[in-house]
Amino acid sequence: RMWLDLARFADTKGYEKDRHRDVWRYRDWVIDAFNRDMPFDQFTTEQLAGDLLPVPTTDQMLATAFHRNTMENDEGGTDNEEFRVAAVKDRVDVTVQVWMGLTMGCAKCHSHKYDPISIEDYYSFYAVFNQTEDADRVTPVMPFPTAQQSAELKEMENKVSRLNEAIKAKPDGFAEALAKWKKQLENEPLWKPLELLKMNSKKKITLNQAKNGTLSVEKQNPDKDTWVLTLEVPEGKPVTAIRIDTFPKKKGGKWKDKNVALRELTAWWIRDGDVPVDLLFTNPRADFSQRGWEVAKAIDGKPNAGWAFSPKASEPHAAVFDLAKHISGGQLKVTLEQEYGQGLLFEKFRISASTYPSKWLTPEVNPMRDIDQLFEKLEYPETRELHTQLNIAKQGLNKLKNGFSKTPVMRELPPNRKRENRIHNRGNFLDQGDKVVPGIPELFGKLPDDSKADRLGIARWLMKPDNPLTARVMVNRVWARLFGRGFVETEEDFGSQGLMPSHPKLLDWLAVDYRENDWSLKKLLRTITLSRTYRQSSSISPELLAVDPTNRFFGRGPRFRLSAEIVRDQSLVASDLLTRTIGGPSVMPPQPPGVWKSTYSGEKWRNATGPDRYRRALYTYLKRTSPHPAMITFDAGSGEVCQIRRIRTN
Repeated sequence: RMWLDLARFADTKGYEKDRHRDVWRYRDWVIDAFNRDMPFDQFTTEQLAGDLLPVPTTDQMLATAFHRNTMENDEGGTDNEEFRVAAVKDRVDVTVQVWMGLTMGCAKCHSHKYDPISIEDYYSFYAVFNQTEDADRVTPVMPFPTAQQSAELKEMENKVSRLNEAIKAKPDGFAEALAKWKKQLENEPLWKPLELLKMNSKKKITLNQAKNGTLSVEKQNPDKDTWVLTLEVPEGKPVTAIRIDTFPKKKGGKWKDKNVALRELTAWWIRDGDVPVDLLFTNPRADFSQRGWEVAKAIDGKPNAGWAFSPKASEPHAAVFDLAKHISGGQLKVTLEQEYGQGLLFEKFRISASTYPSKWLTPEVNPMRDIDQLFEKLEYPETRELHTQLNIAKQGLNKLKNGFSKTPVMRELPPNRKRENRIHNRGNFLDQGDKVVPGIPELFGKLPDDSKADRLGIARWLMKPDNPLTARVMVNRVWARLFGRGFVETEEDFGSQGLMPSHPKLLDWLAVDYRENDWSLKKLLRTITLSRTYRQSSSISPELLAVDPTNRFFGRGPRFRLSAEIVRDQSLVASDLLTRTIGGPSVMPPQPPGVWKSTYSGEKWRNATGPDRYRRALYTYLKRTSPHPAMITFDAGSGEVCQIRRIRTN
């Protein structure tokens, strides 16, 4: 909880709309890092610059969400650049305050009035953080599966791999069966061109039919026309579908890449002089359709749109339409309404029929191209079953992946997109002054010799052994959590306006001990909690109260009010209700109706049930503009800003 306060962790973006943001996996990372006692130098580096490490791991990328907890403004009409700049400045201020206890933010408008940090120093430091991809929007994000999801993912990927290998190996007899099937296709092709018997055209167009069934316009097409084609239906197996192939137009002239459209396609069947039967087309599919002019609109009975394929009008295309009623023999009349006005759809085309089941009839321009795969997937029993299992496994795999939490991360801009950096006069990002180069405040020496002036260099500079502040600030923070106040009571300000440490030598000793013990937080906690100072009784005598009423000199054991989260957790423990599960998404323990009203979305507070109702308060959903009442009543923050310490009130 201490670190999430510093990271300004919340489940929403903040500002007016304050919509949900999926960032709970970062909280899991923090919990895991503390439980594993990750060294503080590594803990620092991964959060500030995990993406800049040579080969960042998934966890190191997740750690960078520390600085993606900055707020984002989704309100209409706002300037993304304004709020991107605000987020970058927040990262600058938080970095220096969390690790060095300095109020550097004062220098964003003018040189610091109390500490030796100039406005030039501020914007040099700002330049380091000003080169990331995010720009007041959620992206970039990455999926971060939990440990359980990762195990399931590996198992499902292995299953998919095994099925692919089994399909690739091919069972005995497959090759012979495929050859036999192809031989059958030679005798009974997938598609047979239909013979044109006659045609009617409003504009008196004439079509010629070649031996391969291709129909072509005898003369120049008009802009608009409607054709009624009478085609012969062969006797024998019933026709299940028809196919329209269109071929490239003549190059140049009127037809040069003109868009085209089949407004409406209708048909009816006549046999032996009987009354014509209207045919219903189903399952329309095409190799390509123009957006808004999908092939299904050619059979919807509405002439206001149809099948078109801009910007690919100069390429061959194919569409397939199944017949709801299968037909055999007689004549098929097809109406092609082409009343678009930018050149007819068909200058050269073919209409074919098939007697095969729909599953075999793809709208590929070359219908035989994938015939081997179709046989493998649809016809041969053994491989068909393997493909069925593979499809089920892939669907499960995709469903699992879609369930992964996608967490915002830091990612550096490529060199050719680096931003120029200048001083913002009076802090106004629209009023830019002199250029600055990335760097650290002059007062604090220089970056390590082998480091660039980037976030990774900053992380290494913060953890240098000769940095006088990082270890002291962290030790002071831990001491304050255990005793209720730090050696330096103003945890947020180690500058000239902060209070002097009550025990400077002890603070120094603990800081060096912390660093020399490999930045181990558990060793630091053990050292402090096993000391006689911490193990004292918290009882107080009148004499001691008179000499040291606030326990500034730690003459007695700590005694102070519990924080908001611990008030809840202690009550759950006392009543034997606490759910001890670690990690996972935020939950919504009961709160009074109407406390949380989301103006711009349908999001609602849904009171948790079952074990989620009794989870640790660390997991309580935090909406920045409306935190849970039980939290803010006891001085928890809203997550809108970095909260260095909580001030206890009544």
